[in-house]
Amino acid sequence: MRTLSTPQHELTRDLLRKQLGGVPDRGFLDLIWGVHALQSDRTSSAESVLGSLYPAGAVTADLGSPYAIYPWELETLVNELLASPKLGIPWSYGSYTLGFRHWWAVARAVNTLRALEDQEYSAYCDPQNILREMQKIAARQFEWQRGFLNVPQFYRSAFLYGGDLCSSRLESEFGTSIGEMSLIGFAIFAALQQKPSVYRSINLADIGADRPTLERVLGRICRPLGDLRDVAHAQRQDWPFTAYRPSVLRQFPCISVEARREVVLAPIPDLVLLRVTSGIFYDVVGGGGAIRNEYGRRFEDYCWNYFKAQLPNLAIKREWKYAFRKQPYDTPDLLVSSDGQVAIAIECKATKMTVRAKLHDQAEDEKGFNDLAKGIYQIWRFFSHSRQGLTGSSLSKDAIGMLLTLDGWMVMGGPLRAEVIRRAEDLAAKDGGITVEDRKSVFFCQITDLESTLADADEETFLRAAQAAAQDEHEGWLLSSVHSRLSDDDAVARQRKPYPFDDLAELLPWWGAMKERKRDLQIQVPG
Repeated sequence: MRTLSTPQHELTRDLLRKQLGGVPDRGFLDLIWGVHALQSDRTSSAESVLGSLYPAGAVTADLGSPYAIYPWELETLVNELLASPKLGIPWSYGSYTLGFRHWWAVARAVNTLRALEDQEYSAYCDPQNILREMQKIAARQFEWQRGFLNVPQFYRSAFLYGGDLCSSRLESEFGTSIGEMSLIGFAIFAALQQKPSVYRSINLADIGADRPTLERVLGRICRPLGDLRDVAHAQRQDWPFTAYRPSVLRQFPCISVEARREVVLAPIPDLVLLRVTSGIFYDVVGGGGAIRNEYGRRFEDYCWNYFKAQLPNLAIKREWKYAFRKQPYDTPDLLVSSDGQVAIAIECKATKMTVRAKLHDQAEDEKGFNDLAKGIYQIWRFFSHSRQGLTGSSLSKDAIGMLLTLDGWMVMGGPLRAEVIRRAEDLAAKDGGITVEDRKSVFFCQITDLESTLADADEETFLRAAQAAAQDEHEGWLLSSVHSRLSDDDAVARQRKPYPFDDLAELLPWWGAMKERKRDLQIQVPG
């Protein structure tokens, strides 16, 4: 583990520990909830915690405001609070004692956190490796800017993890289902829009959830405060950069407090939604290779379905097998053709990014990067075999590859992309039959970015944007940004298409029941 030893850093680290070690956890977690509510258009709810003790400028969702306190900073602050030893005495700063329902208490702690992060960057970040730093910043921030309360987030996750094996894993190991997880997660999220905590005994019978079901779901997403303090301390101590350490809230966004643990709080309610959608991964990943293969195949299905729904006239084929030297081979997962020739070969990768892969300096040690390299190699192998007339496919002279990922592995490009390409080159060299000509440009695209692009694109503008995205001048660009740059004039004449799979009731029956009843959840919250 690298440690920082500059005097200024030690002073700032000590100040943050004193600020967080001298506040009552419950009170400060409520305070963080209030600040987040204040900047999420829930001013009246925020005042249940903050009262009127905040500056007028703090009522804003504008990330550019000088009063903005970013949600990713609040998440880091919660984790630092949990990992900091309690001092047993209140820490005062000026005329205010932190933890006594002041917006300024969080603001000052965040300012200390920002100073600490700046000092860590100045001390250890290599100016020659600025692109890697940009990747980490993007990984930390982009998902917050997209948000978690949307139909694609619910639908995509329910589709991916709704297969027979994943469902059996949830039922046999944890006694629950994706539907129950998402229903109760959504109900808790709704309740936490009003107050920072709910009673563990909340009555959800009117939405079809009994007490045993509630307890089983809470068993997956909630832990006692003391337990989370232990986990946070253990997880974060071997990571040099405060901003990029693991967050216990990703697996356990809910925290039970009080003597009998009868109160459940969530300082950042949005993370409850994340946990019961894409966070279902935590519940199924331990089931072995068959389960990983299942949600990998379902990701391919999802990508295919999305292409066909948004670009119905696009010529696109699914994977098929062909033989070479009496050995069977698979084509890439999706093949996009134009004028009868393959223009884009697409490999779909549902491999989830670990925290280390997203944020650690030694991210390239993670096995997931080998999976990405293999995907590029498979695309190049198909190009090679097609050139040799083995696949029955004809290639466009400008054919390119796309690695379509569930997570944002290569947002901003940079050194990690170069490392994956290097590994793919090694695989191609061992193959022996892949020429330099076969190693055509391959660009990375995350599924959320593809969704955004295809909502604006038609068949022609998509193909044009994909071709441009594969060129060096657009390395690290989002496909949607490339498309926007090339299609501004066309966009005037087009209307953005809605998400095509808007009937969530097909996968989550409770969603349909809620729509039919057309009423808000009525859930008791602590006074």
